[in-house]
Amino acid sequence: MTTPPAADHRIYAALALVSASALLLEVTLVRLLSVALWYPFAYVGLSTAMLGFGVAAVTVSLSARLRAVPAETLLGLAALGVCLSAAGGYPLWNALPVDPLSLGDDRAQLVWVPLLLVVITLPFAGAGLFISRTFAAWPALAPRLYAADLGGAAAGVLAYVLLLPALGGPGTLMVAAALAGAGALLVHRGGLGTRLALALLVASLLGSSAEVERLVPLRVTPNKLLGTDIARALPRGSLWTLSSAIDVIEPSKEAMPIIVVDGGTAMSWVPRHKRHAPIPAPQGLRGLAYALKPGGSTLVVGSGGGVEVYAALGAGSRRVVAVEIDGAVNALVRGRLDGILGGLFRRDEVELVTAEARAYLAAHDERFDVIAAFHTISNAASSTGAMSLAENYLLTREALALLFDRLTDDGVLVMSRPEQQLGRLCATLATAWPYPGDVHQHVAVFAEDETRPSFLTALVVSRRPLDAAAIAALRAMRPGRAVYLPDGNGAPADQAFLAAALAWGHPEAEARAAAAAARLPYRPAQLTPTTDDRPFFNLHRPWREIGAADLAAVLGAGRDARARLEDLPIGQVAILFLLLEVGLLALLFVIPPAAALRRAGLAAGQAARHGVYFAALGFGFITVEVVLIQSLVRIIGEPAWSMVTVLATLLAASGAG
Repeated sequence: MTTPPAADHRIYAALALVSASALLLEVTLVRLLSVALWYPFAYVGLSTAMLGFGVAAVTVSLSARLRAVPAETLLGLAALGVCLSAAGGYPLWNALPVDPLSLGDDRAQLVWVPLLLVVITLPFAGAGLFISRTFAAWPALAPRLYAADLGGAAAGVLAYVLLLPALGGPGTLMVAAALAGAGALLVHRGGLGTRLALALLVASLLGSSAEVERLVPLRVTPNKLLGTDIARALPRGSLWTLSSAIDVIEPSKEAMPIIVVDGGTAMSWVPRHKRHAPIPAPQGLRGLAYALKPGGSTLVVGSGGGVEVYAALGAGSRRVVAVEIDGAVNALVRGRLDGILGGLFRRDEVELVTAEARAYLAAHDERFDVIAAFHTISNAASSTGAMSLAENYLLTREALALLFDRLTDDGVLVMSRPEQQLGRLCATLATAWPYPGDVHQHVAVFAEDETRPSFLTALVVSRRPLDAAAIAALRAMRPGRAVYLPDGNGAPADQAFLAAALAWGHPEAEARAAAAAARLPYRPAQLTPTTDDRPFFNLHRPWREIGAADLAAVLGAGRDARARLEDLPIGQVAILFLLLEVGLLALLFVIPPAAALRRAGLAAGQAARHGVYFAALGFGFITVEVVLIQSLVRIIGEPAWSMVTVLATLLAASGAG
């Protein structure tokens, strides 16, 4: 092997740039694939991509030809490969008709899904080749190289914070490619013409970053709203935040516009209202709380496009605090959509707050007559309960206790969920109930329509017991089907099931709930109450109950995927898919190199010890990382900021060490 020249500052800088490129590419791909597909599959794809690092390292260790190539030549080619495969890979994989949720009935997905994984793996393989060859060439400088590597990676994560809101996902990806191109330029020792070409490539990528999304719009899977033929024909333009991509579509000048989050994972209607015109009193589910407590003050959790704020004002609320976690949504309703809303969020009675609701409640002790949380569904988890960036802390026992504490003495809490989840919400409510008296007498549940299970079902919790007059007032709102009522006049099977859930913690309640659940025309979510320590409300069923039928149902969900998020274990199947995929790739990329090393004379016992050591080290590091990201959500309030904080801190601290 040719002895490389001594490393100079260019090598450290290039290593930092390539590492920054790889980490910026990693977090950007998670965001892009989360919008284009469903969230769990973004992590499946990225796990495959990260194996590119390992493939490259194994290739360097086993290939005498690669080791014979001059170090700086190989580094330049590897960095250029990262640049070209990242920039050129986006329009390629974006054009693929990938739909993992159709694997069960669309055989073409057996081609498209692996091809997607291969394309997004290539830049990581190039980055792994650059990094492993650098360490192999200058082993004596490993501590300093490692510092440059991890310092650059931390800088890449921080760059994501600045770039994504400004350039969007595709534009940020182009900047990641440009960073790798800059690394290639630094290590290249060739002629002036080649250097100028590399400089022009970097400049072109940076210059195009603001326009790439317009030129090559992100393709969204057809089983999300923005992937449908109708939505694709409507004008739109994404606003990107650290945690979501926001689009607005307007079906017609008469229909309410729709704010679409991440391609259709979540949606929020925007009520049309003429400025200074009176707001009608709310009816249906959104009028339930005000039938019991009109006027006064209202806290709206997840205000979105303003439907709940509109209802609160129509009911006569003199003060409305609207809390919305996404700043891009708030910018829309006070900016571009202000005319459609008739200045709704600029009224004196309305205070619009950008915050995570749990953090806001913990920081303020104001009490409200009504707290309304309509369909604040964080399907960022896609119903897994396992993705650390997805779970919120608004549906735990501690959160419900905090909500009750922020109600006035005769206040009302109303929360909506899909009907499959009402049992679990009621069981969690039962464990959080802080007041004397039987909780059964304080709760009513109504569904939006006669569909069973209904996608929109409201749980009303009153500080005062619901007597006959209160129940009559609720029914007068014409909310739809009565699911549970304190007087026992809900739908018989539903009444028995939710009554058992509201008795959670009492002897035989679990057995009664199981017996009642068997009579329901749908399969409800598990009833185990959620806590801050285990906040996985969207984990609809225990792992031990996942079977072959679930695998087939998820992989055949196709265009029904959004509707099936509430009853299919989509995220859990994605994790099983991930484990299978990683296991097969491990056999492919670990066993042959291990055999080659044994033939080279490395003792089997020594190899096993080294393997176990590094596996344990990696497992421990990632476990700490995931737990910290999840736990800090309660402190920081925003999952994306929690991810950025933990990743940047751990990488920078590891580099410093």
